[in-house]
Amino acid sequence: MRSLLQRLRRVSGCRHRGPGAGRAPRRPALSGTLGWMRRRLDPGRRLDARGRERLARSEPGSAAVEVVIVFPALFLVLGMLLETGVLATRSVMLDRGLDIAARNLRLGYTVVVTQDSIRREVCEASVIIVHCERDLIIELVEMDPATSYPRHQPTCRNRATAIDPVIGFSAGGRNRIMVIRACVIVDPLFPGIGVGLALPRDRTGGYKLISYTAFLNEPS
Repeated sequence: MRSLLQRLRRVSGCRHRGPGAGRAPRRPALSGTLGWMRRRLDPGRRLDARGRERLARSEPGSAAVEVVIVFPALFLVLGMLLETGVLATRSVMLDRGLDIAARNLRLGYTVVVTQDSIRREVCEASVIIVHCERDLIIELVEMDPATSYPRHQPTCRNRATAIDPVIGFSAGGRNRIMVIRACVIVDPLFPGIGVGLALPRDRTGGYKLISYTAFLNEPS
């Protein structure tokens, strides 16, 4: 019998593969969510009425759908809150820095009154404003009792050009009412959404923060 099988193999030119030869290999069984998905999405599997009902009532993946729907709105609200908070903080810190600089001027603590020295004092107190000394413009003018408050708008820096604007800056005399104004250009945190999108911006994408105060120079 053995010799007969060997002769048949030589004639046919094939090898004996044993039982199960020619069958496709079985896929390994999967467990958990991946196995459930394969069983549900198998195109060769036919579902009866009860199977279709169970498939319609199944809830795996529903939480992910809720996250995809809610997350953009939640991110938008959080971005608006953060932008509003940073905007208010920057404005308050600019007011504080200008008040400190005006107090030092009023009491005569600032020995050399120049725009650079006043700008430095304001920026040291306004720690949250980025690039403060580069983008801050200080105006110091004497108030005319006939015209009261300056009627023109505060001068702000144009970051698109390297030319400094022409501004009025004078320390004034003793017992004179002085007006000091500050304008700084800052960038929004989220320029494409919410508050950052609604703010009026210049060509460089920044918006203006303006602060002003008035004081009386102490008489000598």
